[in-house]
Amino acid sequence: MPRVPSTSPATGNPVSSSFIHTTACNFVDNAGRTLLLRGVNLSGSSKAPVNQPSYIVKDFWENGEAGTESFIGQPLNIDDGSADVHLARLRGWGFNMLRFPVTWESLEHAGPGKYDSEFIDYTIRVLRKCKAYGFKVYMDPHQDIVTQTVFTLFFAGRDFAPHCVLDGINIQDYLQEHYIAAFGVLADRIRDAGDLLDDCVIGWDSLNEPFEGLCGWEALSSTPTSQGSTLKKGSYPTPAQSLRLGMGQAQTVENWTFGAFGPSRDGSVTIDPKGIKIWADSSIESPNGFNERWGWKRDVSKWKLGTCIWSQHGVWDIETGFILREDYFRFLPSTGAPVEFISDYWRPHFIRFASRIRQSHPEAILFVQPPVFAPPPSIDEDSVLKGRVAYSAHYYDGLTLITRHWNWFNADALGLLRGRYTNKLQAVKIGSQAIRRSLQEQLGMLKSDATILGSYPTIIGEIGTPFDMDGKRSYGWTDKGRYLGDYSRQEKALDASLNGGDGGNGLNWTVWTYCADHSHDWGDGWNMEDLSLWSADDLPQEEEDDGNSQMLEDDDPSALYDPAVGGSRAMLLRNKSRVTVANNYSPRRKYEKPSTLAAALASSLSLATLGSMALPEKQPALTPQRELPSLEDWTRDPYGFLTSGARAVRAFCRPWPTKVIGTPKDIKFDIGKAYFKLVVKVGFEDAPRVDERAEDDEKTRRRKATEIFVPLIHFGLEDIVRGDPSIEKGGISRSESGDEPNGAVVGSGRSSALASRWASSVDLPASLSSGSGTLSQSEDDLFEKRSLLDVSVKVSSGKWEVEGQTLRWWYDAPKIGEGEKEYTIEIKRKTGVIKPIQVARGSRRQKTTWCQQFCPEHDGLKYQLERQGFKGDDMLQEGLAELVTTKTFQIRVVKKTKNTIETVLENGTVYIQMTAEKWWYNASDAGAGLVDLL
Repeated sequence: MPRVPSTSPATGNPVSSSFIHTTACNFVDNAGRTLLLRGVNLSGSSKAPVNQPSYIVKDFWENGEAGTESFIGQPLNIDDGSADVHLARLRGWGFNMLRFPVTWESLEHAGPGKYDSEFIDYTIRVLRKCKAYGFKVYMDPHQDIVTQTVFTLFFAGRDFAPHCVLDGINIQDYLQEHYIAAFGVLADRIRDAGDLLDDCVIGWDSLNEPFEGLCGWEALSSTPTSQGSTLKKGSYPTPAQSLRLGMGQAQTVENWTFGAFGPSRDGSVTIDPKGIKIWADSSIESPNGFNERWGWKRDVSKWKLGTCIWSQHGVWDIETGFILREDYFRFLPSTGAPVEFISDYWRPHFIRFASRIRQSHPEAILFVQPPVFAPPPSIDEDSVLKGRVAYSAHYYDGLTLITRHWNWFNADALGLLRGRYTNKLQAVKIGSQAIRRSLQEQLGMLKSDATILGSYPTIIGEIGTPFDMDGKRSYGWTDKGRYLGDYSRQEKALDASLNGGDGGNGLNWTVWTYCADHSHDWGDGWNMEDLSLWSADDLPQEEEDDGNSQMLEDDDPSALYDPAVGGSRAMLLRNKSRVTVANNYSPRRKYEKPSTLAAALASSLSLATLGSMALPEKQPALTPQRELPSLEDWTRDPYGFLTSGARAVRAFCRPWPTKVIGTPKDIKFDIGKAYFKLVVKVGFEDAPRVDERAEDDEKTRRRKATEIFVPLIHFGLEDIVRGDPSIEKGGISRSESGDEPNGAVVGSGRSSALASRWASSVDLPASLSSGSGTLSQSEDDLFEKRSLLDVSVKVSSGKWEVEGQTLRWWYDAPKIGEGEKEYTIEIKRKTGVIKPIQVARGSRRQKTTWCQQFCPEHDGLKYQLERQGFKGDDMLQEGLAELVTTKTFQIRVVKKTKNTIETVLENGTVYIQMTAEKWWYNASDAGAGLVDLL
């Protein structure tokens, strides 16, 4: 790692103490330590206006056309105290980075040049709240609903739609200028706030998931076979058919399903718009082209309303439906050269956007996001990048995302798109280990793309997994509610994806998403997407009705979708006004919905080829009454606070190095064993430098350390895991003295946070003010006198100590002239792995698996099953769960057997059977028999 400069490469100004460098393919602090920035997108809810999620059809389009909607309240409500609860939870999960989606609509919905100052003011307040919790933020100009035509006009209107002129300029310039100006206004206001730039807001992403639209399309009457074809799902018209549909003409189009082995043709379907056109009618403006509502003047000489703009450019004939120019979008009109979308259109837009952002934020890190899975182009270093860049690719496990199922096989989708295989069969990966290895390789490919830009870091801006898998099995919608609260499949999927960022990749990431108002019924509230790491519907259920609920009439289901019902939209407030209906599976138990029926607002996957999501087949049950957490729970019951409402928390709340002297060479975490291993590579130039301006205490100023987030979710003390109020007190846990013969230093201990100067980087920075439910500035840490972790630590060299959820590790950098050194640290929970039932204690819904109930700790059959390889074999485990539908093992005596002991399956029950003459229970034979049976 080269020495970090004391001046900014972008401005030449001295860097601040909080300055984050982008060099040597990493984020780096002023001490020269490698930083890993990991967190979430906050939030998918920001995609839609408050009280207008996509499932509320009434007035959805009318409000959008009127421009009267409001986004004030997104992504968090900072006026009712709930924002503190959500941010405390995110911080307690170890996250230090937030991607902050903001839509163009939220800024300029009232009309061109009319900016929502009140929403911008509210955004500043939310960002300040994020800063108070120690988060770094990068802003995300978000979209996921732009159509092919609009994308084509936005990026390439001058070339392909020259007749479309507004206010004297081509529609491409009109759209881009307004888009860039709107976010420029937001950037100005963040700058003028005076306390956010660089300390909190470190940079700006480019347009979320840009898409080429029609640019470069080879033939309008066909669909490409090499790009996007793997994501076909549902009705799939060609561009030519889409043009005809837009003019109200019925079309019979291909229909596709997406199953376990990818997309497959499923006949055809006829779509009949019945003459309804998508094109605006001439009645919206005066004869000279002036639109009084929106204030623009259209050039009426060559651009007519009420008809397709592409027919007006000679692409097709409306009367006959005939395509006149199949390759209209394939070549540049000016040169005749084939279109290269990224270099011809995306890069010029990115440079214009970056230039405007840098006017407001000169030190901004530019997060470069080209189209999904496409490598970035080269961009001029001196005039644009200026040493302040990160590559922000997106990655989703496509098979799991689309099928909504964690499969025992997968495919190297990125390798297929990049031409790594000669046929598709070579890309198939079978078994858990092969899948995990493949995901890690694919993320490694994305990391290598960053070198096209230079020696810059990579952050995976979106990564995640759907939680509504298998027909919303985990929500109790299948199997008579048997799997209610069981997120084991989602845990496997998310762990596999996030494991891809570990290993030798050492990637930064922000998971999609965290929605404060997610619901089981409607997911993230946008297009039936469901990826939120937390849901109010997974909070604990209260045992009895409090008597303060209003009954929902059976003949009035519309009340379920009325956002006006109830008061505050904050799911965390203890609002007593609810509506109730009977649970589908337990008619005697009342189900209740908190009064905030604005529910989950939005999400973003926005791969243009994903297609629409299907609505649930049945009327979703309303949510049970929940025990709603408060910020006081952070101190009273930290483990319950972090697990309540969390889904697959063991997968995303994982140990990782946040600050590293040197660079991480290998990061490993075994979720099943709660075992963490880190190998670091250190050169002489990595010896940490002391920043004389930093306000550190004397001991920390003398020597910086490598810091590792060690989550109590995996490594908590038993009394904290159980929720025992008699929390043990103690000091900082330090390594034992003395080295083992092999040079390893071994120790175990329990942690606490002492004074503010020793406050953990992932514990809250302040204490509760009396009765306020918010944070007050204080030098006391919320975990000041609490032991949190029970860890056994082994290091190859150096000393370590634990406080809060942070382990600090000191070791020597080589001297000048010496070669690089490698050091290793291993962390385990001293008293063994925390069981899934304990992890889910906060929700008090997920029970032990039936196999765990049958095979408790140290049981003979459990031991023999592990010896047979059952524990590490996902296929065997899934087969057992699917075949043994009664979740029952029985031992029985039969008259005759072929072997001494037999294992058989009958009607969903496993029978271990033997004769009366040879009655005994041989666990070894039973375990082997069960594996053979599966």
